[in-house]
Amino acid sequence: MKHVKTSAGFEAEIDEGCFDDLELLDAVVALEAGDSTVLSLVLDKVLGEAKTALYDFVRDEKGRVPVKTATAIVTEIFQELAPKNG
Repeated sequence: MKHVKTSAGFEAEIDEGCFDDLELLDAVVALEAGDSTVLSLVLDKVLGEAKTALYDFVRDEKGRVPVKTATAIVTEIFQELAPKNG
């Protein structure tokens, strides 16, 4: 488990082994191809139980969980923890 703290201040314990998962890779490829319906699966695979904490962290005054804000945080986590090619 790796403790991460993003520039927005979100903190979580992430299992670095989560990135060794073909289902996660499939979901990321689909997300990058424009299929935003897999974002929730990516969040589940990377954050696990911390997904709820992320939702609460970014929730706005109307109770909504902004996709753009949550995506930015998960992108930062990927940039820090995901294995790099080459």
